[in-house]
Amino acid sequence: MCRPSTLMVIGLLLLLLGALDPLEGAVGVFVGAGLVALGAYLSHSEHRTLLARAFVLVSIGVTGMLAQGALRAAGWVSCGSWWWGLFLLPYVAGGVMALGGVVLWFSDRLDETHTGGGDLAPR
Repeated sequence: MCRPSTLMVIGLLLLLLGALDPLEGAVGVFVGAGLVALGAYLSHSEHRTLLARAFVLVSIGVTGMLAQGALRAAGWVSCGSWWWGLFLLPYVAGGVMALGGVVLWFSDRLDETHTGGGDLAPR
């Protein structure tokens, strides 16, 4: 199995790539948020709850965006209502939380490396 730090780096890259084009990169953000949540869980990080909640928010937002797109494609929903934009709020909030959680996770690992332990310590 992959080391937690490897999962965090891959997840961070996917989050950043998905942030370049948030609508087209929603699946990348979804997978990236899942990988960072899994990496935090496997490393027993104190930030795993934050990253798990971020993943849930991203999941809700991406599911809402996909459902909205499917309903629009089927002609059941018009493009005129701004209320459909509320589906973007959990997606954006979860993405920002995931990026912040990754930064906190890496800062904790670097602090542990300087004190003699940690996942990023050379072997």
